[in-house]
Amino acid sequence: MNRITAVLLIALLTMTFSNCSQPDKKITLKFKYKQGMHLEYEQDSKKNTQVFIADSLAKNEFIEFKAFVNQTIIEIVDDSTSKI
Repeated sequence: MNRITAVLLIALLTMTFSNCSQPDKKITLKFKYKQGMHLEYEQDSKKNTQVFIADSLAKNEFIEFKAFVNQTIIEIVDDSTSKI
């Protein structure tokens, strides 16, 4: 009886832990581009870096910057590709 219980318990634990992993999260963005369309983006980026050596903070750096992106759609090739 103990051997059957142990085998069933191991099988149950294996099935439980194998189902605990999370799948990769993916996001699909769909845009309706038209030839000649002009797109403008503003991107704000922030980066904080901390470097520790022997449990002591050796470097603490914070960088913040803005980027402006301008794109013009030159050609629509198919449903998933455009030339910018």
